[in-house]
Amino acid sequence: MTIVLSLYNERAVIQQKVQNFRELNYPLDRLSLAVGMDGCDDGTEGALAAVLDNRIQPFVFERRQGKTAVLNKIIASTNSDIVVFTDANAMFDSEAVRELVRPFADPAVGLVSGRSIVLGSDSDATVHNTYYRWLTRLKGQETESGSLVGADGAIYAMRRQLLEPLSPEFINDLTHPIQVVLHGARAILAPAAIAREPLDDWTFRGEFWRQVRMTAQAMHVVASFTPTLIRSRCLGYAIRLGLTKVLRWCLPALTVGGVISAMLMALQGSAVAGVIVTCLLVGLAVSLVGLSTSFLPFRSLAYALVVGAAYSVGLYKWAAGEKFITWQPRTG
Repeated sequence: MTIVLSLYNERAVIQQKVQNFRELNYPLDRLSLAVGMDGCDDGTEGALAAVLDNRIQPFVFERRQGKTAVLNKIIASTNSDIVVFTDANAMFDSEAVRELVRPFADPAVGLVSGRSIVLGSDSDATVHNTYYRWLTRLKGQETESGSLVGADGAIYAMRRQLLEPLSPEFINDLTHPIQVVLHGARAILAPAAIAREPLDDWTFRGEFWRQVRMTAQAMHVVASFTPTLIRSRCLGYAIRLGLTKVLRWCLPALTVGGVISAMLMALQGSAVAGVIVTCLLVGLAVSLVGLSTSFLPFRSLAYALVVGAAYSVGLYKWAAGEKFITWQPRTG
């Protein structure tokens, strides 16, 4: 197995990531780490050089190319049976790799996703972990019904033979499960494979632009692969892709349309529409308050408002043809 990592300006965490790699409970001669440094200018290369050993292979790219392009080149240089994908700040539990590899005993399994847990005790960490628990339940249901629609980008593994180079604007954790399904294999969840991520520098602004980028990238994937899925008779998977991804991204815009309709009805004297509009306006006010308070219910509504707005902006940027190739780490 090879763990592959594409990063930009991660000097603060790269040595911790290497230490985490060394502490994984897996045979030393069967696990390596390939690190692609994508135009780093903060000293990441020097920080990694100080902790290198013969199981770690660095790849230095002087000019920024984007995460997906770097991953394409790293993967092309590997020959291990299984490739594990992760992020620089995602620290694996010691048994995580064993939990990822275990399901590959079934030859029908082509990809195995773990799950993320956010570290912290404040309201933002609680909101994120609540969201991640919902995603985990959803991925569990997808596993039972066939295959995952999207892996956890911080921790998942895939058979090397199923990997194909991706377009630079594609998001890998959504595209790779599609590749697996098109090869007639399954993408599944291994909930005991856990990565833990800090939330130290998280902000609503950073989360907004991260969600904008991810939504636009994901829509490029959906638009590119849906016709292929249908032609390949993977209709059920194409439908789940639309319901779990596209419908979620469109829901905020549909809600705004509903609010406008309700307001017009209220102006015409509809009491029910008036109540609906009042409730929605109160919810909006509470959400705005939640942007500057740590009170969990208000903070949760604020998170939903920011993410919903980001979905709509991401859809607009996709429709306008904008493509995201590079970005700043973590904060978006």
